[in-house]
Amino acid sequence: MTIVNDACVDRSTIELINRLQRAGELSIRDYAMVGNCTKEVDYFIEQGTVKTKLLNVRWVIDIKIPLSLLEEMR
Repeated sequence: MTIVNDACVDRSTIELINRLQRAGELSIRDYAMVGNCTKEVDYFIEQGTVKTKLLNVRWVIDIKIPLSLLEEMR
């Protein structure tokens, strides 16, 4: 295994992965997706992109679109 895709990861887990990788204790690459929690997403938006040789952190913001609007777009 050369890479892990982690969905819904919280800040403390991402920070732990980053520390372990920097210490040389974890050598697998990780593509981490921040969980859809406003507090967590806000933190990473403020920090900007987190990307190292082994860690790539992204986030998704849940957007609610009314069904009526979707129907109008058809």
